[in-house]
Formats: sequence, structure tokens, C-alpha cells
Amino acid sequence: MHIDVTCKTDRFNLSVVGEDFINDCCFGEDFSNWLVAALESVGVEADLICMEDFGWANLAAFEHINRVRLDLICYA
Repeated sequence: MHIDVTCKTDRFNLSVVGEDFINDCCFGEDFSNWLVAALESVGVEADLICMEDFGWANLAAFEHINRVRLDLICYA
């Protein structure tokens, strides 16, 4: 199953390219950290996996559902 979720916010970095970025568009680490903490605060097992060439990859395990991968793609 594939589900797209879209949001718009100015709470996270979309302009300062990090020295560790694989590509100039790998924003999302701060959003990923926030997402993992928010999911864990409501009882969802979540973890930040790594930076990908498109953004960041996360995992989450919901009740009665196997672990799912959450890819975070941030656009400036």
C-alpha cells in the first residue's frame, strides 16, 4: 500500500544545505526527528533510518501492522 501525505510548514530548514547532504535537496532531518518524536509520543514505534538521495527515510510500526517505511521528501 502506498499513501502520500502532504503538509506545508515553515517550522523546518529548507534553505541551509548541510555539509553531510548527499544532494542539495536532502532537507528533512529536523522534520524527521520531529515526526519520530511525535509518533512515539502517541505510542507508535518509530525510528529515523538515514538520509537518502531524495530526503530522509523513517520507519514506523503501528498496532497490528508490520513496520512501514516513511519516506520524507521536502521541497523548498
